[in-house]
Amino acid sequence: MDADFDLSRLDEIPDFVAAPAPPRAAPAPRPAAGLAGPARDALRKQRALAVTAAVVWLVAQVATLGLRTDLDKLGKVYPLVQIAGPALLAAAALALAAWPSRDGLAPPHAPSAPSRGARSPRSPPPRSSSPSVRLHASPGLDPPVPWALVCADIVLVMGALPLAIFAAAWRRSFPAASSARTAALGAAAGLGAVTSMHLHCENIFAYHVVVAHMIPAALLAAAGAFVLHRITRA
Repeated sequence: MDADFDLSRLDEIPDFVAAPAPPRAAPAPRPAAGLAGPARDALRKQRALAVTAAVVWLVAQVATLGLRTDLDKLGKVYPLVQIAGPALLAAAALALAAWPSRDGLAPPHAPSAPSRGARSPRSPPPRSSSPSVRLHASPGLDPPVPWALVCADIVLVMGALPLAIFAAAWRRSFPAASSARTAALGAAAGLGAVTSMHLHCENIFAYHVVVAHMIPAALLAAAGAFVLHRITRA
């Protein structure tokens, strides 16, 4: 053994210290179960179901109230303007409301005045077998007034449920222009109700169509813009 090896100096050998391991990154916090939003596919299915429910509701109203009996006498212009027109505008309003990253919307305009070719302007308002048209005038009121009020009530009721369904389906979905987008949802619901009413009501006079059908649809759009936008605003 080498005589130079001195065990007394063993304490002078420095200890080997391993480098500390880098700290592990903390895992990303997981959202609480109640705060996690549904997946996009689930949202699409939810909204498609809402649109389907609204359409089924409106079709059921036509089946309940009764389909008008003068469709074969209206020609081609009236069904195109007063039935297909509101339906297409309703679909366009719904598409604009649901369009991604859409910041500005213009509410759909009312369709043009109905054609009078099917009846003479002096002919009395039609009386259908439906309770909504079989109505006796109240004392002191001209007959067109109560008829207009009844149809206006029906349009409001028919459009209110689809609007509520749309507001629930698009809840917290509009980070920008929530008032305009929800107004478009209201216009879609109102114009859908107008389409159903035009499939039932046989009164084609401009006064009745505007006051009893289109104004309630505009009120539903206003309800979306000024009331229900609080539900759809993100």
